[in-house]
Amino acid sequence: MNYELGEHPITLDARVDAALAEALAQGSFTVPLLPEVAAQVMKETSREDWNGSTVVELLKRDAAMAANLLRLANSVAFKGASPAVSLQQSVARLGAANVRQLAVVIACETRVFQVPGFEAEVRHLFRHSLTCAFAAREVARSRRANVEEAFLSGLLHDVGWPLMLQVLLDVTKRVGVRVDRTSLLATAGRHHAPLASHLATTWQLPERLRGALQLHHDEQFTGATAESAATLALADALARARECDPAMTPEVVHAHPSLAVLNVYPDSLDALLAKAPTWWAEAA
Repeated sequence: MNYELGEHPITLDARVDAALAEALAQGSFTVPLLPEVAAQVMKETSREDWNGSTVVELLKRDAAMAANLLRLANSVAFKGASPAVSLQQSVARLGAANVRQLAVVIACETRVFQVPGFEAEVRHLFRHSLTCAFAAREVARSRRANVEEAFLSGLLHDVGWPLMLQVLLDVTKRVGVRVDRTSLLATAGRHHAPLASHLATTWQLPERLRGALQLHHDEQFTGATAESAATLALADALARARECDPAMTPEVVHAHPSLAVLNVYPDSLDALLAKAPTWWAEAA
């Protein structure tokens, strides 16, 4: 499922086109807000003198978020030598950066990647996004770059897809026109990058991250966002290569334009490609 590449020809009803253009131009659509507890957890864990007990008390205010954090803390990607059996253990073992990242993961999984009628497609998108987050984290780590920013950009790079899909469903319902499922997905894919950046702005995430979300498909690896966008673009390619996208062979990855910015050597890139199956399994 790779509609964002534009291989599916899209012909929308003129009324849908007009209503969609108006909604996007005016911003007359709903963007899920970052849950209050998630926002408070992110704020607390961003402090140099952050307090684990304060984070635990915040999490206790949102039972669903607390349960999800405990679940993810014991997942393959984050668990330690032994399972964490309490929030206190989870927060202490994860540390501030991982707790902060998981707060966004949970918000995305429970608030954003939810479109009635498209559960399977959206679930696949979330798994791809989490795989991309793991890939971006490794690319950044290999270059001694900002690991957390890379992780969040990978996680959020396709968040505009379910947002756009919901906008389309609302528009088609309002104008009374049915659009086939494949065209809905393809249209959402083509418009997803700006909406991802818009959500990151609403959630008050760093400007450089927002720029990477906006530009990673355009391959505009210049200016202040060059390295961030290139890291995200390469991570997306690595994730898609693992998902057996026929357009993303190892040869294509080795010729990816992001490499000119990132200076990743062929042997390092092969090592990243070898890790891709692990990231996909961890994102399940």
